[in-house]
Amino acid sequence: MSTFTFQDNVRSPANTQEIEFMTQVQSTDHASRRIEESLERIREELPQMAGLIDAFKELFVEQAVFRAELPRMDCSEISIDPVKYVQGIPILGKETFAVPQESLKVAGMRLIPTMEKGFPNIIEQLKVVSRLLGGPDPWPADFLEAIRLNDDHGIEKLGERLNIEPEILKFVFLQLSRPFAQKHAESMPPLPEHLQWTKGYCPLCGSWPELSFLEGKEGYRRLRCPFCGHEWNFMRTQCPFCENTDQDKQEFIFFEHRDFERAELCYECMKYCEHRSQKSCWRDSTRNSCPGVGVSGRAGPGEEFFSGRRMCLERLIA
Repeated sequence: MSTFTFQDNVRSPANTQEIEFMTQVQSTDHASRRIEESLERIREELPQMAGLIDAFKELFVEQAVFRAELPRMDCSEISIDPVKYVQGIPILGKETFAVPQESLKVAGMRLIPTMEKGFPNIIEQLKVVSRLLGGPDPWPADFLEAIRLNDDHGIEKLGERLNIEPEILKFVFLQLSRPFAQKHAESMPPLPEHLQWTKGYCPLCGSWPELSFLEGKEGYRRLRCPFCGHEWNFMRTQCPFCENTDQDKQEFIFFEHRDFERAELCYECMKYCEHRSQKSCWRDSTRNSCPGVGVSGRAGPGEEFFSGRRMCLERLIA
């Protein structure tokens, strides 16, 4: 299992070589610009999404910049068990993505102000979390354990203690943890090409997909993880949630004036996943820049903390 300790001075110190500093500045500038350009493309294609884009824009931009500033993780000690991999056991356990308290504090300082701007409906609860993050005392062991393992009962108790709705608490810590998870995925070596991953959940973290799309001339179906951002191949005719291949029990639901987008519904498990065609600029925009804005009809082994699907957006946005 790999461990990761995040240092407060994520930017290159002033006495490092100038080329390293310039590389990092270019990286963060590129991350910010890519997010903003992608969101504008989505706004042009789907003007009805303007309110949602305005709410999430600053958060997505700051998450991307923050992720670019994080150092690459040392994944040299991570080994892939081919037997477990073929059996469908994710490479990284949930404990791998546990973010240390000090790192969450830094993330909170960077990201919570953007959430306060974007989600005024929960601003008072965000202030409570901000005070908790900024406090000098170590967090209780049960709190850390609940967040680390995404224990529903533990998070409910913590929510009662803080007077915060459990789903809002999950949503906030998802946003704080996501840059670290994505950096972890970016730092991983390529997965073995000779081994086939046949499951609908992410081979790295175990989260269910948020998005399905076709890739390349051959039209390979790809699934995208909403938590760590990893992508993997999956059968075109199979439900990622229950592995049903019976076409009589599957249906594509299309949306008027949005022929590039559809919901892939399975009547076997009554779950769905959103699919975007190769011609959709929103597919490329969300894929490259804005994880977590797709739609999946189920939380998974990565748990609801990873997918955040039970959070109703109307409760966040005024």
